[in-house]
Amino acid sequence: EFSCASTGGLDLDELAMLSWALTAFKHEDAVMFVTASLRHWDLQSNRPAEVRCSPHSDYLIITAVAALSSRLKMPTLSFDWAATLGHMSASLELYLARNQQTQLNFVKLVDAFAVMGLNTPHSLLDLVADALEVKMAANGLSSSEVSLAAHAYAKLSVPAPALFSRIVDCVQNPMNSFELSDLTRVLWSLVKTKNLVIALPEDTFQIDEWKLRQLTPSEISRLHLALCTLFSKQPVGTEAELKRALLFVQLLEKVHAELELRLVSFSAAELVDTSSSLLLLCRHDDPDSDFMKRDDVDANRKWALLERVAEAAMSWTDKFTCRELAQLMRSFGSASLEGHKTDKTTDTMTALNKVASKRLTELSSTREDVYLVGICYQWFEIYTNAQTSVPPGFGGGDIWSAIHRRFMGFTASVT
Repeated sequence: EFSCASTGGLDLDELAMLSWALTAFKHEDAVMFVTASLRHWDLQSNRPAEVRCSPHSDYLIITAVAALSSRLKMPTLSFDWAATLGHMSASLELYLARNQQTQLNFVKLVDAFAVMGLNTPHSLLDLVADALEVKMAANGLSSSEVSLAAHAYAKLSVPAPALFSRIVDCVQNPMNSFELSDLTRVLWSLVKTKNLVIALPEDTFQIDEWKLRQLTPSEISRLHLALCTLFSKQPVGTEAELKRALLFVQLLEKVHAELELRLVSFSAAELVDTSSSLLLLCRHDDPDSDFMKRDDVDANRKWALLERVAEAAMSWTDKFTCRELAQLMRSFGSASLEGHKTDKTTDTMTALNKVASKRLTELSSTREDVYLVGICYQWFEIYTNAQTSVPPGFGGGDIWSAIHRRFMGFTASVT
């Protein structure tokens, strides 16, 4: 029953313990109290250079601020504390460099950095990765913790080859059992970090429809991206390779069936990822291959699903970023080169092209946005000219005049 003002007499070690204790309880009043307490610890009177607390308190404060930023959607809290968090990160790095044996929860620490989106020094994250690798080697982490660590490093875009090699070993170890949501997070992380040398355990291909239905739309989208990427790298030359490829096909059939039910609830980014994933399946589309001649391989399923994506995208047209527009139009443009072009995809491409044109007149558009709009237009032209005698090329339409004017504006501002 403290008042907010009563925390003013606490030092940072005490506030760290209080923050950790109350954020552990997922009670709204407790969380709001901690938020107010952290704000009360005024940086105007407590300069970052004057912050003095134990390494364990550094860890507690970092994870508490991350939990509050995520749970209450309060990025301003991590901004208010940014200087102090930077000071604490540097202190932690010095501490970890000198102390290999520590009781800090490294999984929660790296996840906190990922949640806040902080550009954490690689030197600190490398030390954390080394500690996590040791724990994994000793089977000191649960499958959930392994997946959380993989996800954090993927979000931070930090190359940690030794750590991800150990993560792959954990997934391939038949003694380890991953929940589907945890496995999805790991596979997505491996794909994002280009760690694609992995042999999925046999029981992965036995996932039933009920388990797929337990995944969130984001998770089913990520699982689809991971499976399509791994399948695109799967050779089909030998009998054993062909057998494994067919296991992928059977699992993807289940995932595609679930995707069709979920598309209406997909976000713009998830629709874009799904369209890009489907194109990866074209790698095995050689009609002369033994793989494609099999009766149980349907090459047209992905095009039917892509058409559904086009239909769902119509409700998001004005909300796509320029990068998402370019990725989505690339998917439909590439599909047209494979002979897939329908009225629905044509309507969607036309709508997306109009949105791209509007972005050129928006004052908020950046140079990168204009560049991406140029990509959009070229894919629209490729799509329009697909299956005709006219080769795709750059036209002289109004959109290019607009692009030219915008670039002249950039040039004028620079000179």
